[in-house]
Amino acid sequence: MKGDGPLCLNIVDLPPEGTVLEGAVASDEIGLEDESRIRCPGPVRYRLQAAPIVQEEGVLVRGWVETVLLVMCDRCLSMAEHLVRADDVCHHYPDEEGNLLDLTSDVREDILLTFPQSSLCRMDCQGLCPSCGKNLNEGDCSCSQGKSDEGPWEALSALDLSPGGEE
Repeated sequence: MKGDGPLCLNIVDLPPEGTVLEGAVASDEIGLEDESRIRCPGPVRYRLQAAPIVQEEGVLVRGWVETVLLVMCDRCLSMAEHLVRADDVCHHYPDEEGNLLDLTSDVREDILLTFPQSSLCRMDCQGLCPSCGKNLNEGDCSCSQGKSDEGPWEALSALDLSPGGEE
């Protein structure tokens, strides 16, 4: 059933009940190259069911894909693991030309669309000290900026927001 690559399907011999593509592929084989903020150290796992659509002469592919990404935290800039899983993969390929259907680019897109827009290493991440840059998750810093009892919104407490207050 498979063609040249791990995510290629020979659609000429596709049985009416369909076929299952299951396995893992290296992240660089589908175009998930490492960048400064994102790394994909392991494989992309998948389980896809491909079946012909008789009425429309096409192929329907459904299933899931997942991988673990190392993503830079938006607050402290450390790398943290995130499981990225697309449980609702569904692609319709109408009137495909040729014998092989390559699912590689669509699987890559499914991973990227599931990727979180913002990333934290943990929910209570303290981030970096704005003055000296020390990672506050590792302990307090020694600069005066980190020792202040006032929060960043302390200046707003002096505002008089009552109806008769100053303008």
